[in-house]
Amino acid sequence: RKVPPPPPKAVAASPTTAAIYDAEASAYDAAYADSLVSRAVGFDSLRRSVATRAHGDVLELGVGTGLNLPFYEPASVRTLTGIDASSGASPPSLACSSWRGEEPAICRSGNPPPEP
Repeated sequence: RKVPPPPPKAVAASPTTAAIYDAEASAYDAAYADSLVSRAVGFDSLRRSVATRAHGDVLELGVGTGLNLPFYEPASVRTLTGIDASSGASPPSLACSSWRGEEPAICRSGNPPPEP
């Protein structure tokens, strides 16, 4: 079995950015997780449509509370890594608990490193 690559190093989000994301996390789930608003706007079907096309090694930037994770197909996604600026009330590590793949998902707080 091939060993997955090491997780990306966490880069700390600014305290202001992390505080904003933390404050919005619970309200976001209430408004967009299988809600009337989400269904009316089409977010649920969009999440499903995009996530089911993913395959191989997946990096989700802005994993947040993990609303997309249940839609990834474990048979197609080899590894799943999520990064999010949140760090307090709803850390990305909690989002990873909804992943049902063979390999555990890796979720980290912080901003992604800048592109080279």
